[in-house]
Amino acid sequence: MKKSILTKRIEKGHFRGVALEVLKELAGIKNYYRIGKDNKIRPAGYTGRGRFISKFDHSDKIIDALNACKLKFVFGNDAPRGGVSGKYIIVETKITD
Repeated sequence: MKKSILTKRIEKGHFRGVALEVLKELAGIKNYYRIGKDNKIRPAGYTGRGRFISKFDHSDKIIDALNACKLKFVFGNDAPRGGVSGKYIIVETKITD
């Protein structure tokens, strides 16, 4: 898929928040550091310190946005016991200039 086509689909869609940041990073518009060096998107994790720790999970929003843009992806979990912070998404569609 070309970056121009992905950019048009981003403009047409009604994406917000983390899903919009991931799509913009895939299109090369802006770098939000949502995609790691191993090309994995980590949509979930923990934030806070001590007893004020809370979970966040943006998996559903990101998956919906990728489906709306017709991108192929793989969803998995590489945590040893299947924890929240092990979730990842790898986009398989090649995005070219």
